[in-house]
Amino acid sequence: MMKKFFFRRFKNYFLIMLLPTFLLYAVLLFFIVNKEINSISTKENHSLNSIETNINLVVDNALYQQNIMTNNPQLSISLQKMLMFHEMEYGDTIFYNSIKSILRSIADSHSYIDSIYLYLDGYDRFFNSKNGLCYLSTFNDVNWHDTYQSLDPSVNQWVNKRYVEESRYLEDVPIMTFYQRMTLLKGVIAININISDFEKMMDTLVSNSNESYYLLNGNYEILAQTEGAESISFSSLFEKNDNGLKNYWLKTEAGIFNLSSRYYEDFNITLVSSFSLKQIWDQCKPSLVLFFLTILLDLFVIFFLSYTTTKKNFQQIEHVINVFSEAENNLPSNAALPTIGDEYDVIMNNVINMFLNTTLLNSQLAEQKYREENAQLYALQLQINPHFLFNTLQTLNLEALRLSGTPTSMNTIIEQLSDILKYSIVNPNSPVSLEDEITYLKKYETIQKYRFGEQFILYYEIDEELKKYFIMRLLLQPLIENSMAHGILPTGQIGFIKLKIFRRANRICFAVIDNGAGMTKKKKEALHKRIHDLQSRSIGLSNVNQRLILKYGTECGIRVQSKKGMGTCISFSIPLGEMAEGVD
Repeated sequence: MMKKFFFRRFKNYFLIMLLPTFLLYAVLLFFIVNKEINSISTKENHSLNSIETNINLVVDNALYQQNIMTNNPQLSISLQKMLMFHEMEYGDTIFYNSIKSILRSIADSHSYIDSIYLYLDGYDRFFNSKNGLCYLSTFNDVNWHDTYQSLDPSVNQWVNKRYVEESRYLEDVPIMTFYQRMTLLKGVIAININISDFEKMMDTLVSNSNESYYLLNGNYEILAQTEGAESISFSSLFEKNDNGLKNYWLKTEAGIFNLSSRYYEDFNITLVSSFSLKQIWDQCKPSLVLFFLTILLDLFVIFFLSYTTTKKNFQQIEHVINVFSEAENNLPSNAALPTIGDEYDVIMNNVINMFLNTTLLNSQLAEQKYREENAQLYALQLQINPHFLFNTLQTLNLEALRLSGTPTSMNTIIEQLSDILKYSIVNPNSPVSLEDEITYLKKYETIQKYRFGEQFILYYEIDEELKKYFIMRLLLQPLIENSMAHGILPTGQIGFIKLKIFRRANRICFAVIDNGAGMTKKKKEALHKRIHDLQSRSIGLSNVNQRLILKYGTECGIRVQSKKGMGTCISFSIPLGEMAEGVD
C-alpha cells in the first residue's frame, strides 16, 4: 500500500517540478543561441568591414596618387621620358624622386604591400616602388605583365593570385595583385600584396578559433584565408546560390559551418566569413550542464519528498488510530503529532477538541504552557551573543601578544568579561535593579572601547530615582550592541549613542538613540518584521522583543524609528507596577 502511494506522489511531483524546468531551459536555450548568433554576426560584419576597409585604403590611396601623377602634365612627361630612355633634366629627376617617394610611402604605410608597379603601354620598362626603373626582359617578376596583356580592354579593374620567384633557392612567394587601368594615360598601376602578410592582418581580426575569413577572386578561388580555415570549394556553392551566401549552413567532415558573403564589385572579389557550430555549442555547454545538474537535483528532491511525505502520512494514520483507541478508554494521548496541513489534520483537530473539553486536559495545557514559557525565557536568557564573546577573546589574544605579561589593559578586559559572564548566567526569573543593569552595561562598554577605541561615545541620561526599580536581565546590552554594529561602525566615523531612561505617567520608558547610518523605510519595515517574527532564532532585537512580550505583554514590545543618514532610535516602555522593587 505504501509503495503504491509513493509512486503516485512521485508522478505528481515529477509533473509539477520537472515540466516547468524543461520549459524554462528550452526558452533560455533558445534566447542564448539567438543571442550568440547575433553576436557572432555582428563580429563578422565588423571583421568584414575591416578587411574591406584595408583593401579600399590601399587601392584607393594608390589610385588617388596615380590620378595626381597622371593629371599632372609634368609628372606624366617625366614618367614617359624615364620609360623611353630620354635624358632627364634636373626637374625630371625631382619628379622621378617624387614618384618614387609617393609610391614607397603607400607601400610602407601597409605592411602587407610588397610593391607597386607603374606601366605605360608600348614600353619595355616599368616603374617599381622598390627598385625604381626595371626592364621587363630582365626583371624576375613579369607574369603580372602577361596577365595585364591578356585582359579585355573593357575591364578596368582586376585581381589575381600569382607566384613570384625571388630566388632560385627559395620557394615562390604568393602574391595577390590588384590591377587598375590609368584614366588619362594608356597604362596600368599594379599593387602587389604579400598574401602571407595580408593573411596575418586577417588573423588579427579573428576573436575565436572557430571563426574563419576568406578572400575570393571572380572565379570564387581562394586568394587569402585566415589561419586554420577549412578548405572549402566555393565555386560549387556559389553556382547553387545565385544571390551569394547569406546565413548558409554547410556540413563538412570537419563539422557544420555558417557562411556569409559580401561581394566587392570594383575588383570582382568576394569576402566570405565562416563560423563553426561548435562555437555556439561552447557557449551553450555551461547552460546544458547546469540543466542536467538541475534535473538530477529535482529527481533527488522529488524522491525525497515522495518518500518522506508518504512515510509521515502513514505514521499519522497509525497515530490517529492510537488516539481514537485511547479516547475510547478516556485516556490522554501522550504522543505529539507533527502538523502537516493536510486532510489528517481535520481528524486530529476533532480528537484534540474532545480532550480540550476536559478539566484534566485544561490543567495539563496550563502546566505545559507555564513550562514552555519558563523554558523559552531561560533559553532566550542564555542566548548571549557568541560574536561578542568571540571578538572579546580575540581582543584578549591580541593584547596578550602585544604585551609582555605586565598587568595592563588585558587584565581589565578579563575582569570585566568575568563579571559579565557571571551576571548573565544567573536565573533569568530573578529580577535585577536598573542600577545593576547599568553597571553591567558599563562593563560591556569598557570592553568595546578596547576593541573600537573612541569610534563611539556612549553617554547616559537616566533619572536617578528610577535606578531602584527592577527589570529583567540583559535587556539593554543587545540594543547598545545593535546601535554600534549597524548604526555607528558602518559609517567609519565617531558616533554618539545615548541611553535615555525616564518616567512618563505610569510607565518607565527606555530609548537607545544613535546618530549613525540610519535606515530607509524599506529596511526599517524588514527589521520590524524580523523583530516580531515568533520563529526567529535571532539573539539581538528579536530576543529582547520576545522577552518583553512574554514578561510584560504585547504593548511593551520594541519600537524602531530611523531615517537614512541621520540615525536610529529603538525604544520600549514598561508599566511602573511591573518594575516595583522586589516584583518578580
